[in-house]
Amino acid sequence: MKKKPIKAQQKITTCLTFDDQAEEAMNRYVSVFKDAKVLNVRRFGREMPQSRGKLMTATFQIEGQNFMVMNGGPHFTFAPGISLFVNCETQAEVDELWEKLSEGGEKQPCGWIKDRFGVSWQIIPKALGELLGDPDPEKLKRVMNAMLKMKKIEIAELLAAAEPDDLFLSSLVAPARRALENNGISTLEQLSEYSEEEILTFHGLGPSSLPNLRTSLNTKGLAFRT
Repeated sequence: MKKKPIKAQQKITTCLTFDDQAEEAMNRYVSVFKDAKVLNVRRFGREMPQSRGKLMTATFQIEGQNFMVMNGGPHFTFAPGISLFVNCETQAEVDELWEKLSEGGEKQPCGWIKDRFGVSWQIIPKALGELLGDPDPEKLKRVMNAMLKMKKIEIAELLAAAEPDDLFLSSLVAPARRALENNGISTLEQLSEYSEEEILTFHGLGPSSLPNLRTSLNTKGLAFRT
């Protein structure tokens, strides 16, 4: 009978040391994230009668990442030089974590939060990293400037900055660009005044053009008229 392979222990674990809020903080974090659980809790016993029953150390897990917590007294505090970076897939995930983790804490610029225990978090959508990796320096500059004006990161606003209306037509292939220009369309707002059926009547535009046009509209929260 084959033995099951032993899962390797995480070699480096972040240890968060609080004044006396370790257990409260751990339970809060586990309640905020969907894929999270307490792994173990160790408490002082008879060998420490003045602390008997109180938390010694505990470990918990978020998205497969283990963390340790302990209490160290009032001389242990947190600073923003170390933060927990959360890579979010969707705007809904950003919105939920932003509100829950900032409750009782402080909402800060550029996606940063200081929670009520003093721990710093960065709540960042994956889309921001992708946009900041674009080779176009002008696009990168526009995205960066938009991000620097935000507290909570808004994906739609980043996408709108990456491809503003004045670049909308220039991003299209020549036949599609001429077809829209010939019908007086030069902005996404103007495009949203038409239905897909009407757009397909423009000479030079076919069904293959619609997916790109829909995507352009979505970056500003718009859609074709129904």
